[in-house]
Amino acid sequence: MIKKRSIFLLLSAVAAILVSCADPEDRDYTGVESVALNQWMASRHPELLGNFQSNGEYYVDVIDRGDETKPVNDTIYWVKVELTGRDLAGNVRMTRSEMTARQTGSFTAFTHYVPLYRYCGAETSGLMDGIHRVLRNPLTLGSEYAEQRSLPEELTLGLGAEVTLYLPSSVTAGLSGTGGYEGQDFGGTVYSLDAARPLIVNIRVVDLIKNPLEAEGGELDLFAEENGGLKPIEEKEEEPSSDVRGADEPQYNDGYAWRTANDTLPQLYINHIYKPTVKLKYRSAYRSSVAPYNDLEGLDSRINEALKERFGEGRLDGDSVKLTGTARIWYIGRFLDGFIFDTNIDEVKELIYGKVESAGEAIRITPETDQSKYVSSWYYTVPQLRYGQWAAIVGTSIYNYGASGQSGTTTTTTSSSGFDSSYYDMLNYYNYMNSYYGNYYYGGYYNNYYDDYYYGYYDDYYYDNGSSSDNTVTTTTVSTEIQSYTPLIFQFYIEEKED
Repeated sequence: MIKKRSIFLLLSAVAAILVSCADPEDRDYTGVESVALNQWMASRHPELLGNFQSNGEYYVDVIDRGDETKPVNDTIYWVKVELTGRDLAGNVRMTRSEMTARQTGSFTAFTHYVPLYRYCGAETSGLMDGIHRVLRNPLTLGSEYAEQRSLPEELTLGLGAEVTLYLPSSVTAGLSGTGGYEGQDFGGTVYSLDAARPLIVNIRVVDLIKNPLEAEGGELDLFAEENGGLKPIEEKEEEPSSDVRGADEPQYNDGYAWRTANDTLPQLYINHIYKPTVKLKYRSAYRSSVAPYNDLEGLDSRINEALKERFGEGRLDGDSVKLTGTARIWYIGRFLDGFIFDTNIDEVKELIYGKVESAGEAIRITPETDQSKYVSSWYYTVPQLRYGQWAAIVGTSIYNYGASGQSGTTTTTTSSSGFDSSYYDMLNYYNYMNSYYGNYYYGGYYNNYYDDYYYGYYDDYYYDNGSSSDNTVTTTTVSTEIQSYTPLIFQFYIEEKED
């Protein structure tokens, strides 16, 4: 078995051979890497040597060919792909698997561990070149390998396919994850793959989507139907009546929870009768092996209790915000699987993350002047809401983060107060003792104790040996990735109108 050091020696040896034998103009890294990868495959996976793909000079191991009646390259698809990438030593460099992230120390509670969602047409469009090649092109397999696996010598991958690829850097261009998709963490050092390094990547095709707009719209309509019903657009809204909550208050007792925000805005819906006592149903609930998402129903119950205790159940007889009003909003942002990607409510943060890193504040929004600051779903719906009201909105990506989505990020900041503050608290205490009691009561005891011990030991230690690292605080902030064509849910509470 070749260990890490053996791999390094192998690369070094091959490089030395090439340098000694090749002409100067041929001594490029590409040639060194190609020979090294071939040698590594011959040593570690000789059974895959016949599976060399000349269109990218990579090797492939077919674990499952998938559904041959639904080939990935049959037409232009958007694909959802589970993937984990490792270097030749086996170190994880990037993963979208929660289990792998937990095993390698890169897991965060802010990360939505779901398959990568990318366009897979004639162009790569954000999909790694090596992965794009294996999905779009027929694979050529060695005859012995194909016979052992009961596979044809030439095949095209289909829905459900799983393969392991051994890729040169020419078709990877480096690999780094962020937003919780990073590689394994060894003592604070998170692995990423340098641009000029081979990569082992395992992928599984979990979905093929021809029309992402149609797909997300269908998901949204089903969500609304299963969470109280969706009022058809063609039906005319009933006139407001005065028998329940006031003459100027619309009634929402027609059996529908959701209604369109505007007849000209397809698939942007408002639920005016939403309250924190209502439990949302998720068709494909987010799956997790640990709290809090291993019990999504229980999590929602705890969140609803916290919301009700803090804000109450709201009311529907307040003034409308309108375009020119200023609303103070408390919100929870979710995916349709129930995963919370953002909130400014501390009680919710505590339930999800186990702590509150920064206290939340109500977002102040005046729709008419703040249109560009927030997603357009807020602009179209907040003016229709009332002060003191709970509401929920759901909308397709057109009204949120669109076809580009929002990248997940991981940022680390380090701050220091210089020296241990508890040490200075102690000094202040003894200075007080010396100044107040020193000459009268404790006399030379405290003066001498401070001068001989605390000053002599602590001052010398902290000023001679101390540094900003003695009291350093490192804060890591992770923002959740929102992928292309992703519909979203927002649960809102609008504070009472300011005087």
